[in-house]
Amino acid sequence: MATSDVAICNLALLKIGHDDPISELTDETKAARLSRRFYEPMRDAVLRAHPWNFALGRANLAADPTTPAFEWAYAFTLPNDFLRLVQLWDTQIPFVIEGNQLLTNSETCKLKYVKKVTDPNRFDSIFIDVLATRIAINLAIPMAQDPELYERLTKSYRDALIEARFTDASEGKGPTYPDDTGWFEARGSE
Repeated sequence: MATSDVAICNLALLKIGHDDPISELTDETKAARLSRRFYEPMRDAVLRAHPWNFALGRANLAADPTTPAFEWAYAFTLPNDFLRLVQLWDTQIPFVIEGNQLLTNSETCKLKYVKKVTDPNRFDSIFIDVLATRIAINLAIPMAQDPELYERLTKSYRDALIEARFTDASEGKGPTYPDDTGWFEARGSE
């Protein structure tokens, strides 16, 4: 399915009731300026929110020549497109991610991770809907000035992530992942 960042932003605008589409993110309209501001950070946040099948990658990293100053024996520089660790392979040894490095006491580092995918044509159709909803959440107040719409979109986002988990899980027999949507519930308890 061919799509674009503009098409995704227009879908987000439709979700808040704005039916005047933008033609480019560089347009000098309020809708385009806000969409441009939210698109990339929300794309990466939604990629991190779930281990999307289309965004999974694997890497066998080489140890860095410089070792950590203390606590860990080895450092491995994470791939440039790394967004989230899914699984460290073949080891039960503890590790920590600091900056762009994974620190561990293991001599090897094979990892499965969520990659930063920037080409909208590679996005899964459910991801597109979830991303448009996440952008719409950010547009709801400045564009529609509607707190109730914000709440409805937030619920829709949570529901869409649940659907994505179910769909991705049915496409393989991989490991299960913890619920990542707790930040919404935490915000509501303030």
